[in-house]
Amino acid sequence: MKWIMKITPFLLSVALLAGCAPSNTISTPDLQTLVAQTVVALQTQNALQAAFTQTAAPSETPIPTFTPVPTLAPTATPIPPTPTQAEALYVSNVQDVTIPAGTVLKGGQSFVKTWRITNGGTAAWLSSYRIVFVSGDSMGVSSITLGKQINPGATYEVSVTFTAPVTAGKHIANFMIETDNGYTFGLGPSAGEPWSIRITTENVFAVTAASLSASANPYSGTCPATINLVPSITVNGSGTVTYYIKTSAGTSDTYSLTFSDTGTKTGTTVSWPVDASTGTLTAHIYVDSPNHQDFAEISIPVTCTP
Repeated sequence: MKWIMKITPFLLSVALLAGCAPSNTISTPDLQTLVAQTVVALQTQNALQAAFTQTAAPSETPIPTFTPVPTLAPTATPIPPTPTQAEALYVSNVQDVTIPAGTVLKGGQSFVKTWRITNGGTAAWLSSYRIVFVSGDSMGVSSITLGKQINPGATYEVSVTFTAPVTAGKHIANFMIETDNGYTFGLGPSAGEPWSIRITTENVFAVTAASLSASANPYSGTCPATINLVPSITVNGSGTVTYYIKTSAGTSDTYSLTFSDTGTKTGTTVSWPVDASTGTLTAHIYVDSPNHQDFAEISIPVTCTP
């Protein structure tokens, strides 16, 4: 529209000049050509101005804002968990090779129990570890040393001689393994469960208790000398007991006691010689019949004076 407005006054001026000029100065065709050229020139000028006006000045490329990259904390190398003591020392299985649970025995009868035990842990059992009695009726055994190293996954077979209790009924003895520092372990998820001997005994004649007393304990005096050892034996019924005394210096003759009923009797006194080489004399009763059993031991310190 602007270029039309600019052309209009110009054309009017040209027309006036054409009317006033002599006829031979500018012909009509020449005038038309001049007007047309003028129009084209103005159109070109306006087009260039429009193009210049419409072309936006290039804007500056925005500088990117720096975004700090978070510093990652160093990742610790995972350390495998240390196995617990229960995982390291663990009995995974115990099999009864002899004397299965519920076996019926005579009261006082000796029997050999054999177990097959598997090391289910991750640590070896040392040869110095022991199978130890932990509860119930010990049946004459308090501990058994393994005697060989048992590696993880290995099976160990052990045989132990026990004595059945003389009291009729069901009896149980519980056992676990003990390390050199006194830690005990066994079966179960936490290795805290024992394994057992389970037997039933018949009510038969047997010695239920046997002990020794000494005429001097401790002994201090001239040497050589003798110490009198006096046995005391208790039974659960009628029958005959044969026994002898075992000491650190040797074994006595065999003696017998006959009982008509339950009760306690004093056996034959044994005079045992001691001298300066004796040191401490240990002694206990061994009942050969009916029990085949060792009973409690006593210790007698011996001091010889001039």
